[in-house]
Amino acid sequence: ASFNEQTYTISVNSCCIETGGEISTYWTVYGRVSDQNADWIGIYKSDSCGTTVGSSCLGSPDAWSYVSSSGTSGTQIISAPSATGIYQAYYFHDNGYTIKAISKSFSISSLCAALHLTVKPETQVSNKRVIVSWCGANTSDTDDWIVFWQTDSSPSTDQNFISEAWAYTYGGTIPQNKHPTASGQDQNPNSTQCYPNYYDATDNPFTYFPSLINSSERYSKNLRDYTNLYSDIRAGKLPAVSYVKGLGIHSEHPAYGTLIAGETISQDVINAISESHTYRKNTVIFLLPNESGGFYDHVSPPPSSTIDNQPYGPRIPFVAVGHQIKKIMFHMFKWNRLV
Repeated sequence: ASFNEQTYTISVNSCCIETGGEISTYWTVYGRVSDQNADWIGIYKSDSCGTTVGSSCLGSPDAWSYVSSSGTSGTQIISAPSATGIYQAYYFHDNGYTIKAISKSFSISSLCAALHLTVKPETQVSNKRVIVSWCGANTSDTDDWIVFWQTDSSPSTDQNFISEAWAYTYGGTIPQNKHPTASGQDQNPNSTQCYPNYYDATDNPFTYFPSLINSSERYSKNLRDYTNLYSDIRAGKLPAVSYVKGLGIHSEHPAYGTLIAGETISQDVINAISESHTYRKNTVIFLLPNESGGFYDHVSPPPSSTIDNQPYGPRIPFVAVGHQIKKIMFHMFKWNRLV
């Protein structure tokens, strides 16, 4: 009989299996039935076999089992190899060594985390492509992304990632802006609904606090639309501390917004407080622009930070506005004095 790539399929039920565990493989045969105790499934490290149907594997498998039933499909349980690494499952016919089907890569690990990533090949070569596989994550949002970080840094504390080594989960580097509703963003937003003209949760630092985001009650009470600010001022319902953040068009970043747009939203908030009999004499407004408008600073920044090896940007003003603030008062702070 002749066989082609579509004749057999094989898959593994997890992308990470702990040492001492079991590998559950599922196989199918089209156009014939399996040969019980002649067809077999081999578990090899990924670099031990050819990459296409019709090629073969080198040496003995790290684990294997005959197909224990005769039919068009079945599940085979195989004890996991003791050595950790990246493996694949292969289907072979009639005691042969010609590959009939290949599974996706999976890991044998001493500990499998809820979210698990594997990289193939295990040893990367500069400027060569790698294949990243994962399990335990819902990547229905195509603008989720995978990035390589330097081993001496932490993604949770700095931005010291390798800027040229990343991709969105769909495979490219151009944002698709097609977010499912469950991701917290509108599905298929139009051009006026996209950043910088529309609210972007990733641009709000408070959305990174699990205690706030995981509680719908806390979220609804604390994260409110900008338009509610003015009604709360008029009604005297402001909390003790409020943070006001404009959209991307108000950021004063070149190409996103303008200086006038940023200054206008700041002036509107200041005017609303100044005109309030409730708040104008007992409120201090701290105005902190982002990146000095991004246009120009005649003073060169200091050397890169020793914390994350990232360069400093231009200086930014820190302005205090309020009834009790001294008039025309200036004070120079050192870099990173205010955080």
